[in-house]
Amino acid sequence: MTFKKFIKNEIEGWKKLEVTWLLIACAVIVGLSIYWDYTFIGIISSTTGVVCVVCTGKGKLSAYIFGLVNTVLYAVISYKAALYGETMLNALYYVPMQFVGFYVWSRHMNDETHEVRKKHMKAVGRIFMVLAVALGTFLYGLLLKRLYEFFRPKWEEGDLTIWGTDGCICKNVRGAVVDMDCGRCVYNIYVGTKLCEWQ
Repeated sequence: MTFKKFIKNEIEGWKKLEVTWLLIACAVIVGLSIYWDYTFIGIISSTTGVVCVVCTGKGKLSAYIFGLVNTVLYAVISYKAALYGETMLNALYYVPMQFVGFYVWSRHMNDETHEVRKKHMKAVGRIFMVLAVALGTFLYGLLLKRLYEFFRPKWEEGDLTIWGTDGCICKNVRGAVVDMDCGRCVYNIYVGTKLCEWQ
């Protein structure tokens, strides 16, 4: 399939209401992102995430292209914010699954509608899925707990540690563990008493 044919197939089959809703959703996301002073990478990540979800619901193969951009950028954002669980989830699971999904969907496309053929999961499959998700969530929680225990001693070693994130300087002073909130910081991390101030 040529690139031109791929684009043509992705554009075909949309109703006016679907296109209107997609454009409004993207405009709202971009507008709110600018209002909340997101970075450029954050705006692109959130917008491609919305487009990915809408294209997935429509059954369009381009969902995985937008999903790849979204997950890579969100992994970068999460890493910069020291959200290591989110970083691993996006970089190690969602990013590779974009390629798997693209491959699987490309082999099951409806030639007339240019959308993926849809099937309903049987009861046995649903039960297995629920059990697999529950087990995976539990095991992933154990992994995150281990990572927290591994990194925690390093965070609490010094009397004073400077953490620069998104223009926020946070000083780690020995004392009670509290929740960090600098107003614009996008994460909560427990590393000791913090005095936060803007640069």
